[in-house]
Amino acid sequence: MKLISEKRFQLYYILVAIILTTVLGVFYYNNQKAKSSSDSAEHAQEVLRKNDNVLLDILDIETGVRGYIISENDVYLETFNNAVKAMNRNLSDLSVLTYDNTAQNIQVDSLKIMTGKKLVLLQKIIDDRKFELLDENEKIAILKDGKVITDEIKSIISKINIDEYNALKLRKSENENSIQNSEILFFLLLILIFVVFTLVFIIVKSLKVRNDELELFTASQKLLSNYSLSLIEASLDPLITINIDGKITDMNEATVKITGVKREELIGSDFFNYFTHPNMAREVYEEVFANGFVIDSPLTLCHKDGKLTDVLFNGSVYKNDVGKVLGIVIVARDVTKQKQAALYTRSILEASLDPLVTINAEGQITDGNHALMTVTGIPLENLIGTDFSNYFTEPERARQAYIQVFEKSFVSDYALTIKHLNGKLTDVLYNASVYKDDKGEVLGVFAAARDVTSQKMLSNYSLSLIEASLDPLVTISIEGKITDMNEATVRITGMEREKLIGSDFFNYFTEPQMAREVYQEVFAKGSVADSPLTIRHKDGKLTDVLFNGSVYKDPQGNVLGVVIVARDVTAQKLLSNYSLSLIEASLDPLVTISIEGKITDMNEATIQITGMERELLTGSDFFAYFTDPQMAREVYQEVFAKASVADSPLTLRHKNGKLTDVLFNGSVYKDDQGNVLGVVVVARDITDQKRIETELIEAKVFAELATGIAEEEKRNAENATLTAENAVKAKQQFLSNMSHEIRTPMNAIIGFTKVVLKTDLTSKQKEYLNAIKMSGDALIVLINDILDLAKVDSGKMSFEKTPFKVKSSISSMLHLFETKIQEKNLKLIKEYDPNIPEVIVGDPIRLHQIILNLVSNAVKFTTIGKITVRVCLIDEDAENVTIEFAVTDTGIGIPKEKLASIFDNFQQASSGTSRIYGGTGLGLAIVKQLVEPQGGSIDVLSKVGEGTTFSFRLSFQKTTAEAELETEILELDKGSKNIKVLVVEDIPLNQLLMKTLLDDFGFERDIAENGKIAVEKMQKNSYDVILMDLQMPEMNGFEATEYIRTTMNSKIPIIALTADVTTVDLAKCKSVGMNDYIAKPVDERLLYSKIVGIVRKPSSKKVKEIKKNIAPKNEKCIDLGYLNSRTKSNPKLMMEMIAAYLQQTPPLVTAMKESMLNKDWVLLKASAHKMVPSFSIMGMSQEFEDMAKKIQSYTGNMEDQKEELDNLVLQLSKVCNQACEELEIEFNNIKNKNL
Repeated sequence: MKLISEKRFQLYYILVAIILTTVLGVFYYNNQKAKSSSDSAEHAQEVLRKNDNVLLDILDIETGVRGYIISENDVYLETFNNAVKAMNRNLSDLSVLTYDNTAQNIQVDSLKIMTGKKLVLLQKIIDDRKFELLDENEKIAILKDGKVITDEIKSIISKINIDEYNALKLRKSENENSIQNSEILFFLLLILIFVVFTLVFIIVKSLKVRNDELELFTASQKLLSNYSLSLIEASLDPLITINIDGKITDMNEATVKITGVKREELIGSDFFNYFTHPNMAREVYEEVFANGFVIDSPLTLCHKDGKLTDVLFNGSVYKNDVGKVLGIVIVARDVTKQKQAALYTRSILEASLDPLVTINAEGQITDGNHALMTVTGIPLENLIGTDFSNYFTEPERARQAYIQVFEKSFVSDYALTIKHLNGKLTDVLYNASVYKDDKGEVLGVFAAARDVTSQKMLSNYSLSLIEASLDPLVTISIEGKITDMNEATVRITGMEREKLIGSDFFNYFTEPQMAREVYQEVFAKGSVADSPLTIRHKDGKLTDVLFNGSVYKDPQGNVLGVVIVARDVTAQKLLSNYSLSLIEASLDPLVTISIEGKITDMNEATIQITGMERELLTGSDFFAYFTDPQMAREVYQEVFAKASVADSPLTLRHKNGKLTDVLFNGSVYKDDQGNVLGVVVVARDITDQKRIETELIEAKVFAELATGIAEEEKRNAENATLTAENAVKAKQQFLSNMSHEIRTPMNAIIGFTKVVLKTDLTSKQKEYLNAIKMSGDALIVLINDILDLAKVDSGKMSFEKTPFKVKSSISSMLHLFETKIQEKNLKLIKEYDPNIPEVIVGDPIRLHQIILNLVSNAVKFTTIGKITVRVCLIDEDAENVTIEFAVTDTGIGIPKEKLASIFDNFQQASSGTSRIYGGTGLGLAIVKQLVEPQGGSIDVLSKVGEGTTFSFRLSFQKTTAEAELETEILELDKGSKNIKVLVVEDIPLNQLLMKTLLDDFGFERDIAENGKIAVEKMQKNSYDVILMDLQMPEMNGFEATEYIRTTMNSKIPIIALTADVTTVDLAKCKSVGMNDYIAKPVDERLLYSKIVGIVRKPSSKKVKEIKKNIAPKNEKCIDLGYLNSRTKSNPKLMMEMIAAYLQQTPPLVTAMKESMLNKDWVLLKASAHKMVPSFSIMGMSQEFEDMAKKIQSYTGNMEDQKEELDNLVLQLSKVCNQACEELEIEFNNIKNKNL
């Protein structure tokens, strides 16, 4: 049908064209010719306009694409799409207009092809939306292709324009000729008829092509419609389209389900009728039209059977091609479950009796429960948005607790006090942790505050009971260690409170075994009464006591330890024995009294001395049980007035009339805020011993006063020390930061200077680069001097003990000055005493530093003459040697008045010295502070104009061990080319430097920009060593090393690259598992040596470390100086302590060995734990105590660490066996001297 219709149209157009052409040719010959010429000209101009429009459309397309890529705003896509449509229309028009021009038609077809390519390229950029994420090569390729296509399009358009301008010129010329040559009109008319015929034919053919294209377009639109429909139906959320009148035009299956209404009924119905609040739904609908969209508006959908569903309403308008709004697309997200979860969370919050609060990252309260409102007295709506720390008595301390949560992710039992609006204070234990979103990002802090006011009051009450007792009162753990005591215990043992806590309870008795048996009896029976024992004072004084004790338990009934009361019965052993525990254990009547004077508690002794039952005593008037109630009341009131009263004489009356003389001692007890809660009273029976007790009480008052004064002085000293330490820490932190900031750029400056110096340079370039290198080296020396001074000031300067060859070590170091000495025409004379042992034990690095400073000064201040370095043996015995080192120059000398201050910080001989010779004045200060902490001394002799001699003396240990030679690493040069290094560094300049250095070494290398990337590379590749920078974004060097060591369980050598060489960072490097470090700026020789050494010699290094840790057999293992001071050289006590060690240690050593064989890690840790205290008591090296603590601290799968544990157990076994042998000798010596 369509084909027949097209044929009819063709015939029709042909007949009409012929008739019209014939009529016009006959009747309007001249007009028709003029019109024909005019039409041709207009035709050419139309082609030119369409051609220009195509170019403008392409510019609009590019503008839309650029706007979309820059902003990712879909508005710019409308510009793009409209421009594409316009361009296609113009191209189609051009095709029609140029049908009669084959050349132009070809150009138009080429233009279509190139614009099609341009559209494909731009569409790819839009669809990807990742243009800015492409690497540089891809970006350049796309830009290049786009430019080539654009240039080609412009070229084609230009050609079309040129051809069309020529045609226009020609047609104008033809028009002029037609007027002049009217005689050939008939001939032209025939041509025109042919042209019209041909034109009609082409038009019909073009219509057919257009119809075919229309059918294809209709089919694609139908496919697109089906695709869109499938997307709509795939949504789990209700999705609806609504027209301008609010009527539903389409929806998905989810909408049918949530409303319960069939699709046919929904279409055309009012959208608002399906909500519980239609007016609110209408307002949201109108808001979409007003703003273009709406987000997360809460509404409730109503199912036809009454079921309600909470939803979040999201909508936006949709438009036609010309931008006219056709309606709205709505998505309603079901949030019923989220609401239920929120209500559940709220119910949990409100169910807690403790104040609960959530805090955002800025420290502001975002939510809380009713308990929070109760404890602060402020409504929740007023709390939300306020600063969390404002509700505590110490806001800054609360703020620090909050910061600590963010740093550690949690905090436990942090003591704070909440302040109520009315002033009431509540003591709490603050527990908190961070909470995160689904992506693991920290959103804030969730905190709980447990009210501990009553617990604190109870604690203060118990403490006052303990201190009120005149008898020694001690609490002991299950292991027999003292956990607390009163002042009477301190007096009777002569030991300080700090030393008593944690010590063995049984060691303070003349018969420790009997004390242990009584202690065990308490556990077996629950209590023990009146066991006779004798306590030994540290100065040897003995005190007979009656031992009374009972167990104390937690709320679940688990035994926590024992409470002990020891009554002094030296002068009165036959006195009565009373109670067994903190209250019941006291042998004296002990009573607590309220502010109103009513008895609130008492012990059994009170019941016995009054003859009244406990129930009758509780709540009764305290004063009624004395012969003179008014005097008892006055003494009680005196306690409140003075906070305590001592030794007030009163007489108690038993209900049967018996009278008992007592000394009344009492003190108030308070809560944490200092409010007096009542009085604790102890009444000592002094019927037969009044005079003796009076003297003892006077001594007690004096001792407590002296103790209070001493403790006050101690606190003042501690405060002063803390202030000084904080100042030193601040300075150390500042110098650490400055070191990092200076060393990082210096690393690149010095490193690349050395690299460039290796290349071919002109003499001038070398001169300039050498000047840069010398300046950089000088700056590094200055930085090191300042850091060394800071280490000394902060007490963090450490000294190693390593075997080394002193002669070769000094000679190697002096080689550094040969060039400078030759330049100044000086002589270097070395004098070395041949009697000095070849290998000694000391710190070669610090020795180098001392001599380096002294020789450097000598070279600096000497212009003529010589420099002499002399090394002499001063003293020698079986174990040690004392060596004197002297550096003499013939330089400018030092004025006599300056010699006293020459070793002070920032001091030089004169104000002009720094100007002429340079330097900071730190060198000699550092030398002195390196010599004296090693037990050495330094002297200076000088005469102005003649020269100076600096000399210092140091003692070194003799050894038979071999020194570790630096040349061992150099022997591996030939076999070190296949080392693969992973460099973890975030600064591009430093990355380039490390690449250059490692390439020079011939090593393989890989670069990671931060710790996270390094971990990912390690999971894919294998490396021999890692060079790890410390301060990097995303994951720093410490975090990366810890992950590699713990999570990946890798033992790959890791060398830190640090611009901060303070002891704080270096200690942290070791703690996370780094093997070594290199300070920036990196010295290429040191870098090469450390890489080769750590990769090629791991096993030999480990053996040397083990050998270093094991004490040589010929060195004495123990030092009884500490034991002598603790026992005041009491031979009996010393022998007891040594005997206890000899009895305890061998079984512990055996237990450690057996636990290793049986893999009983619990027993191993327990044995090491029991061994720890003995090291310091017997004067053994701290490193052995650290070994035992290290065994104690092991966690995780100890099977994986068995090799290291074996080494530690082996070392401790040898040391303890040696210590036992030496202690047996000491024991016999002490015994023989005191026979």
